[in-house]
This record gives sequence, structure tokens and C-alpha cells, in this order.
Amino acid sequence: MITFPYQVIRRPRRKTAAITVKHDNTVTVVVPACLSENQIVELVVQKKSWIQKKLYFNDHFRTHQKLNEYISGEFFSYLGEKYCLEVLRGNAELVSINRGKLIVHVCDTTPAEKTQNAVYQQLLHWYQDQARQYLLEKTRHYEQTLGFQPAHIGVKTYKRRWGSCSSRGVVNFNWKIIMAPPAVIDYLIIHELCHLQHLNHSKTYWNLVEKILPDYREHKNWLKVYGFSLEL
Repeated sequence: MITFPYQVIRRPRRKTAAITVKHDNTVTVVVPACLSENQIVELVVQKKSWIQKKLYFNDHFRTHQKLNEYISGEFFSYLGEKYCLEVLRGNAELVSINRGKLIVHVCDTTPAEKTQNAVYQQLLHWYQDQARQYLLEKTRHYEQTLGFQPAHIGVKTYKRRWGSCSSRGVVNFNWKIIMAPPAVIDYLIIHELCHLQHLNHSKTYWNLVEKILPDYREHKNWLKVYGFSLEL
């Protein structure tokens, strides 16, 4: 018996079926257009145990977080540490960290009703800039240690991944990882650099990751549990 609701999406060009369980417990079943209702139900029943484990994980191990309002007193993560936001008015736009506070200066000419959006935009640009600098420096460090050199290093906004490595040797990172602890960032960098040797997630690939970072599972699990909370 299926005790959870699910949404079915039919796609004409799709050849295989896939099931996803989002952080809000939305279960989506994407199938080829030709698949019958009975076949879809059979598929869900087959994956029932896996789906229920995902739902249980969401309910018991993920924390619920409220949407930020970008006002003084809220907390934001940077390199694994929490900083209290302080919004100030001044002559220039500026973001800095000082004595445990994440300080955002908003121009005096910014209308009150646009202040929160102005704070968000400044934080977004600041986090992305910090991510570019930090990730480039760290990746260059591991390049020398590992001997794996990507053709290009970039920082992007991803919805469902933390990084990528193409067959051309282009490595990209999700800028939001800058909110995670340094050890987790190191894991992500090593994860992507190892794809320069093995463009898959085979046993050989994971053996290489483990050789470089014996406790990689701890950091991988951290991303699995807390990664969704790395949001502005």
C-alpha cells in the first residue's frame, strides 16, 4: 500500500523512469509518455522502501529554516561559522566581517522599502566574490599536491549540485559552498579534481578520493544532511 502522495510527469522523449524526493517531501515520478498507469504504480511500489527512507530522513534529520528577511539580528554562515547580520547606513555600499558580525552598509539614498533587497544583493555579490577567491586559491593548492590540473576553474549557481567536471577538464563549483566548513569545501574540491582522472563515480574513483582524503565520507554526509541549509 502506498501511503504518500506523488506527482507523475510524462515526457515523450524520455526513455527511462526516475523518482525524486525533494527536501519538502514532494515525490516526483518522471516517466516516458508510453508508460501505463499500472506500470507507474508498480514502479512506485518497487521503490516504496527507498522513498520512505528519504521521507523519514527529511522529517528527522533535516532542520526547518525560515526565509531570511535581511534585517539586523539574523545569522548567516560563512566558512562554517555563524555571523550576526548588522545593517548600517552610509555613503557607500560595503560588506565586511568584524568581531563576529557580518556588516552590510546600505547607501543613505536607498528607500526604506528597498533596503532588504539592497542588503540581499550586496550579500549575494559578496558571497560570490569570496567564493571565487577562496575556491581558486584552494584548488590551485590541491593542484600542486595532487598533480591534477583543470583546464578552467569557475564558480556558478547550481540548484541541485555542488560542483561539476567536464570531459574537457573544466571544473565548476557552486558558490554557496563558501558557507560550509573549510573541511567540507576541501572535500568538494578533491571530489571534482579526482574526476579529472576518473569521469565517473566508480569504485576506482572513490578509492582515489579516499586515498587523498580518508575521512571523505564524513564530509560527504555533512553535505547530504546540511547542504540544503546553505542559502542566503
